[in-house]
Amino acid sequence: MRIFTLVVISVFLSLFNLQAQELPAIKIRTIIPKQYQHNFVFFNPAYAGSESKREIGITGHKLSMQEPGGPVNGLVYYHAPSGARELQTGIGVVSSFEKFSPYTRGRFGFVYARGLQLTKNLRVAAGVQVNGKFLNISYEDYRRLNPNGRYLTSDDSDVWPDLDAGIWVNAHPFFLGGSIMNIMSRTFEFKGDASRREMREALLTGGFKIRFGEHYNLTPSVLMQRGLDVETTELTYNATAVLKFLIVGASYRGDHYTQMPWSFNGGLNFGDKVYLVLAASVPDNNYSEIYKHELEANLRVRF
Repeated sequence: MRIFTLVVISVFLSLFNLQAQELPAIKIRTIIPKQYQHNFVFFNPAYAGSESKREIGITGHKLSMQEPGGPVNGLVYYHAPSGARELQTGIGVVSSFEKFSPYTRGRFGFVYARGLQLTKNLRVAAGVQVNGKFLNISYEDYRRLNPNGRYLTSDDSDVWPDLDAGIWVNAHPFFLGGSIMNIMSRTFEFKGDASRREMREALLTGGFKIRFGEHYNLTPSVLMQRGLDVETTELTYNATAVLKFLIVGASYRGDHYTQMPWSFNGGLNFGDKVYLVLAASVPDNNYSEIYKHELEANLRVRF
């Protein structure tokens, strides 16, 4: 049960924000995929192995297809169960990459989870993810964004370890998960005022699956994301339906993302083993000339 003890201690320290003196650096958020329902293990390590299947996932996201140099990000993960269902271990790896000028951010993490089957339909798991993270800056791009700032050239990078922790509950047909990301909340040190600090964040997700026979189901869910040192809470609502070999769904996040409040996704389901889904966001009329054709693609293979 040491994994549960580690999770509890990590969450306790995060909630009480026991951190040494903070450096005056701008905070950066964690970018959660628009199709969060296909990437639970990315932000909650306790999900690893919870479905008793091995899974490989790849997600790519482009903010605007009209801007070749615009923000882009992607992630790759693998996780699998190990051992008897009554006290099962989940293991995995997660890697992500983000490009948002003038910064490039990446991470590689190892996932470890332990799940306890309490009853036939109730399973509780806790997990941790140990990450290595880097942040790179192009000072040339930084100077373009701030022409009056300090004259700097070349590139620079900083590397730090970090930790995520979470809890995941499967209570058929319901699921519920909570996690803390960026527990160490490190500051990436750069010249001038270019330093950035990753914000410690809490995430909570839940939903349930409604079945209409063997090949038809509907899964409504919600994701809450909140920085532990800010007062705003971001909510994303999603409903995804599987109709034999078709996948259709929609997400709404207009309360915090008014530029593109709606996104719609569609794809193919090959025997509940391979899922290929494409999501596109629809800009609000007031921003239609600025934000165009935001796309995200997701591929999952379960075996």
